[in-house]
Amino acid sequence: MAEPTAFLRAVLRHRVPGFELDAQIALTHSWTWLFGPSGAGKTTLLRMLCGLERPQAGSIILGREQLTDTLRNFQKPSCERGIGLVMQEPLLFPHWTVAQNLLFAMEQTSRTSGKEMTGAFDERGKLDVLMERFRIGHIAKKKPVEISGGEKQRVALARAVAAPAKLLLLDEPLTGLDATLREELMTTLRSLLARRGTPVLAVTHDVGEVFSVPGEVMTMEEGRIVEQGPAKIVLAKQREQLLQKLRGDEA
Repeated sequence: MAEPTAFLRAVLRHRVPGFELDAQIALTHSWTWLFGPSGAGKTTLLRMLCGLERPQAGSIILGREQLTDTLRNFQKPSCERGIGLVMQEPLLFPHWTVAQNLLFAMEQTSRTSGKEMTGAFDERGKLDVLMERFRIGHIAKKKPVEISGGEKQRVALARAVAAPAKLLLLDEPLTGLDATLREELMTTLRSLLARRGTPVLAVTHDVGEVFSVPGEVMTMEEGRIVEQGPAKIVLAKQREQLLQKLRGDEA
């Protein structure tokens, strides 16, 4: 059986005092987990993919489009890459209300031509529906400074879904939310993104989270991708440890 074609390929090398990134990745699945401990370089990798940081050496190709090529001294601006990013600390426009933050993303979708960049949220103009999906209707008129951290995360996720994107990067945006809400938001997110076909690269260090969403997993240690494949194979040891812990908690 032929190997699936990668829609994103990257070779990145970057060295700073105390840390060296040397990673090669090829994404082929609709949902890929980037799994590893704190300090492994996961966030740095995501920031380079979306153009917020520039590698000292390497290249990034999304589809047929070159995003980074250090040999040619080429770096496509972040705003032109068509890659969305939701981080642990939500980045919202502070002077706008929640509704205005979402409307901005929806307007970007309406201005974009071409099927490739259509937003994942296909119920255009229905701001109330989007806010209902992410349980933020009650804070529509509030500004970011007036809402809680968990509410900001929900707004950031809703805005990411509403905006056009060829790839969505998630840097543990559900951290700090209770388990029930995390599961609910993940279900909503997967449903909307799957409807559009927007692929996801999501960072986590939670084994349980990896097995909650079908997909591939890449493990990262000390700035390097050490293994990639099905979660049941790549994280077999970690899964068994998790199951043993759960059995112990139930005893």
